[in-house]
Amino acid sequence: MKTIISLNKKWLLTVLVFSSLLVTYKVSANSNYEDGTGDTVTVKTDDCNGCGECVGDAVDIFGLSNGVVYIKRQPKNYNEREMVHLAIVNCPFKCISANFD
Repeated sequence: MKTIISLNKKWLLTVLVFSSLLVTYKVSANSNYEDGTGDTVTVKTDDCNGCGECVGDAVDIFGLSNGVVYIKRQPKNYNEREMVHLAIVNCPFKCISANFD
């Protein structure tokens, strides 16, 4: 019985680690999204520590999945651009950039 429980724990740990790596792989590298308005917000996920500061500053723009920030969508108006600017200023690793045309 003890061996079965030990094997189940190892199996579960293996599945969790593999799942985490799979999700991280999908959203790693540069996460950027363009919606055709000329605005481009970019996160260098390799430099990101996953603190979530940007998500707190602009929850409609940024998301956090498994400790990796991603871009949900581009800002649609002046207020959302200002929230992105605040996220850029507050980012401790300066891995967010934006180009607003």
